[in-house]
Amino acid sequence: MNLDRSHLKWVVAVLVVAAVAAAGYVGWPGDRTGSSPLGLFFGLSGTSLMAFAGLLPFKRRLSRWKIVRPQTLQRGHIWLGLLSLPLILFHCGFRGGGSLSTALLTLLTAIMLSGVAGLLFQHLLPLCKEGKTGKGRTAAVLIAAVHRLTLLLHIPLAVALLILVVFHAVMSLYF
Repeated sequence: MNLDRSHLKWVVAVLVVAAVAAAGYVGWPGDRTGSSPLGLFFGLSGTSLMAFAGLLPFKRRLSRWKIVRPQTLQRGHIWLGLLSLPLILFHCGFRGGGSLSTALLTLLTAIMLSGVAGLLFQHLLPLCKEGKTGKGRTAAVLIAAVHRLTLLLHIPLAVALLILVVFHAVMSLYF
């Protein structure tokens, strides 16, 4: 999916929501931990956005059932997935905490980086088709290989994040 003018509404909406969330985080008078009402709101919101972004592999089935359009799901995967990062950072108060929280933040950061890299290389793929010989061919092979690598990284990281988020939610109920 190429980033074009059709993404402008998504960018504006994500920036507005992130600004409102930041203002709410800064202006909140009480405790800013993950177990405070504001922290729980940010945690549930960020997790919900990650869950929506995780629906992308089911794009065909959801579009067949007329639940969501494939373009909306793809754009939401990109922009709502990116929005989940600041919400989760507000949830944890910009602190890693224990080993589980640190692992969750590390995985989320790795997923964001692999997603942004994958999107970048996806934009470079059409340029690869122009390179038939010489340096252009070498660049084409390299870009295509790195794009495949980002896809191979992105999906297992997302599954691992899902498992750890469920574990984190269950553990937070008991401790």
